[in-house]
Amino acid sequence: MAINLLPWRELQMKKRIQRYFFILVSICFLISMVTLILRYSFHLTILEYEAKNNHLAKIIAEMKFPVETKKINEKFQMLSEQTELIKKINLSNADFWKIFNNLGKNLPDHIQIKQLIWSNLELHLTGMTLRPEQIADLIQALEESSLFSQVIMEGVNKDDQSENIQFSIKAIPKV
Repeated sequence: MAINLLPWRELQMKKRIQRYFFILVSICFLISMVTLILRYSFHLTILEYEAKNNHLAKIIAEMKFPVETKKINEKFQMLSEQTELIKKINLSNADFWKIFNNLGKNLPDHIQIKQLIWSNLELHLTGMTLRPEQIADLIQALEESSLFSQVIMEGVNKDDQSENIQFSIKAIPKV
């Protein structure tokens, strides 16, 4: 038979164990409540988004607007044509610089280039000179070069005050 000399310690230990289990149960209860609240909140958010999506789908289904397929087809056709031209010519950076180097070599004396534009796979050249023969020499040099398939004179104007002849040329590179 065992004699308990410190009964108050046993009571204190039982109270600590009860307090520990009470705290443990309280924490588990709080965690489960927070989890339930979060799940309910997420569920409400999902229901709200589903309601918005259903409302928008209903509005879209009720809308009777003509789809502008003609414009879309035109844009698609234009893009496909541009893609085909780019594939057809396929100018690399080196080829592009070859054109400009060749242009510098073929440029007759006394011709001033004012503007050089590369657009829509064409080279537009605007400049001025004092004599029309120099324009003819430039066109002939560009036609004889191996880089251009077609050289077209777009316009010529003579400035009466300064005696300068302004010209505009379009050159199309060879395919």
